[in-house]
Order: sequence, then structure tokens, then C-alpha cells
Amino acid sequence: MNTRISRGVAVAIASFGLVCGASAAPTLVSVPTATLDQYVGAYKYSDHTVVRVTREGDHLKAHFTGEAQGTGIYPQSTNEFFYLGIGLDASLEFEAQRAVLKQNGERTSMARIDEQTAAQIEQAVADRVASQAANPRSEAALQSLIEDIRNGRIDEELLAPQLVGALNKDLAKLQVRLAELGPTVDVTFSGVNAAGGDEYQVSHIHGVSDWSVVVDDRGVITGATIP
Repeated sequence: MNTRISRGVAVAIASFGLVCGASAAPTLVSVPTATLDQYVGAYKYSDHTVVRVTREGDHLKAHFTGEAQGTGIYPQSTNEFFYLGIGLDASLEFEAQRAVLKQNGERTSMARIDEQTAAQIEQAVADRVASQAANPRSEAALQSLIEDIRNGRIDEELLAPQLVGALNKDLAKLQVRLAELGPTVDVTFSGVNAAGGDEYQVSHIHGVSDWSVVVDDRGVITGATIP
């Protein structure tokens, strides 16, 4: 399961906890460009992730920090937009000075932020990418996540809501996969990806697995790539 779709659209919508799901596409509606322009701006997904929304003609595009390119979102009402044609069951709903990401049965409220604040977050991520130094909280958070999955449980204090929803859907499959690999022998940091996620190779008795986690200042995993 890649909870970073792009991230791919996730997390864009790539590294931020989004997973593919089968669902019928909502009906497209026409929204005035003046209304679309009201939603253009930057929104804070987490301490280390900004969602930038731009207008692309008759629809919008959402771009998460670290994505190579944004993904189009299309209106199903005057204020709710969904991801079209990529098998991603997710939408963004715009409210007063915020956007709400809806996916995996969860809602993540993202406050609109000014350009200076958005640029500061993005620059901090760029600095981490340049330094290739691990977040001191990430290895412990990853090891906790692996053990929780192995034991068939989800710690909602450790994970952002979108990841909770995604993991709850696939927990049984992931548990089987970890059982096949066997207990963890070693965890090796391999670098920082474009989204600011710390990448690790985990050695098990019966093989290896590759993971990445984006961890906020409280030690909460806000994005992950899970094998």
C-alpha cells in the first residue's frame, strides 16, 4: 500500500495518507471562475506540509509539498472538489478560511495560511532535504508503527487521521505481510525524500521492507509510504 500517492496524488496526494479506492465519480458542476478564485491559496496540512491550491481554467489544482506536480480537482458543488479519473476516493471541501480533506472516512481540517508562513514551511522541508539528516523522532515513530501493525492495532495518537483511516482499511493485509517477513532485525536510515519524509530500510528475518515517514513536531506520523 502506498499511502503517498504521487506523494501522488498522498501522503500528493502523495505522502499524506491517501489511498486508492473504488467509487463512482460525482457529477461535475459548473462553478464561476470568481468563486474558484476565492479558494486559491495555501493551506496547512501539517507542520511540514503545505497544500497549494491554484485555478486551472474551470477547475482547481492541489499541490502538496514535495509533489513533482499538482493534481486536478473538479467541482461537484460550489465548494467541494474531487479527484477525477485516477481512482482516488478523496475530496477537498472549502469553508471559511480553511479546506477540509475528506478521505478514508476521515476529515482533516487545513487552515488557510499566508504566503510568508507557507514559504517558511516549504523552506524548512527544502533544508531538510538538502541536509539529508533524519528527524530525531522518526525512527522511534516508525518502529512503533511497525509493531502496532504486527500486533493488529492502530494507535490513533501516533498517526494523523488520514493514515488512521487508510491503515484501518488494510490492517489485516499488512499484518499478514509483516508476519511473512518476520521480526525486525535492523532499521537503517537511507535519506530524506522530496516531501521531507525520512526513508528507512527495515531488515527482517525473512527479507527487507522499505518505509518512509513524515513526522511532525509532536512525533505524530502525518504521512507514510508503507510496503
